[in-house]
Formats: sequence, C-alpha cells, structure tokens
Amino acid sequence: AACRSAEIVVAHAGAGIIATALRAGRRPIVMARRVALGEHVDDHQLEITRKLGALGLVVEVQWGINADAVARARVGPEAPPDLLALPSLADALRAALD
Repeated sequence: AACRSAEIVVAHAGAGIIATALRAGRRPIVMARRVALGEHVDDHQLEITRKLGALGLVVEVQWGINADAVARARVGPEAPPDLLALPSLADALRAALD
C-alpha cells in the first residue's frame, strides 16, 4: 500500500522491495549495498540494479539522488519487449510438464 500511494519509491536494491515497487506500478530509485563499503557479503544487489536499470525498470543511483533520477522515477516502468515475449512462469511450467 505504501508503494502504491508513494509518488517516488527510494530503496536499497533488494529484490523484494524492487518487486513490490514494480507491482505497484512504480519505477523505484535504488542504491545497491556494496561489499567494498562493508554493506553486504557480496555484490548481488549491484548486479540486480545494473540489469534492471539497463531494462529501464529501476533508476540506479550510486552516491546520491539528483533531479534527473527523480524525473525518471516519476515515469512508471514499462516491460521491455524482449521480456514481454517470454512465457509466463505458469506457461513455462505447463510446457515442461507436458
């Protein structure tokens, strides 16, 4: 509910909060926790952020939020055409079980 009612969602790059924001129709501004800064045990959040940022699903920031990041976050996410062409999980499971 908080993500749905928020104008802008700002979060760490955890998969759960990113998925919640996307389901709520928000393109979150995300900052990955990094191992080099002692914030995490590995850089999986950085990998997630870079990939989802390249797909246009999140706004990746490294050291701070600027006006450009906020402007990009105001535009809801659109699923990339390549992603839309993939079967749903349910369809993929049905095909595997057939």
